[in-house]
Amino acid sequence: VEAGRVQMSWEPLNLADLAREVAARWGRAGGEDIAVVVEGDPGSMSMVADKQRLERVVANLVDNAVIHGEGRDVTVRVGTDDGHLILSVEDRGPGIPAGVVPRIFERFFKADPARHRGDGRGSGLGLAIARENAHLHGGEIAVQSAPGRGARFTLRLPRRDGTASSEQPAEGVAS
Repeated sequence: VEAGRVQMSWEPLNLADLAREVAARWGRAGGEDIAVVVEGDPGSMSMVADKQRLERVVANLVDNAVIHGEGRDVTVRVGTDDGHLILSVEDRGPGIPAGVVPRIFERFFKADPARHRGDGRGSGLGLAIARENAHLHGGEIAVQSAPGRGARFTLRLPRRDGTASSEQPAEGVAS
């Protein structure tokens, strides 16, 4: 990605369906209660994307919410806003300390430095990978959090309609 050479496999998909698939896999694997809420017409959630990369974004966001949500419910919302598709993943955990929020997407960054890779809770790459894949789709991920009230990660993607093509460039990214 850093070299600007990424091969994207563009195909038509429905963001609401993709969110449901990821949540269902997590629910079966971890026994977690993950609700997927579609705001608006599910038919309006169609787009052209690299399915594997976009699945990774959603899975990393859900994984992060489940791990840091301390066993509480996770909600995935899918909707539209001003020509963009929006996917948010919200947990009801302790939230992210304010001083950590600016660094949360850095590679290898962990909000709790006492966590070790061997504890099964990751290497600190999930959110960095999610953000890079969002950028490859011309999108962005933002985070909102309040101590004691959980965290919400919001993925905002431009709607890409039309014929899927492996040649379709990502906005702002060399192919």
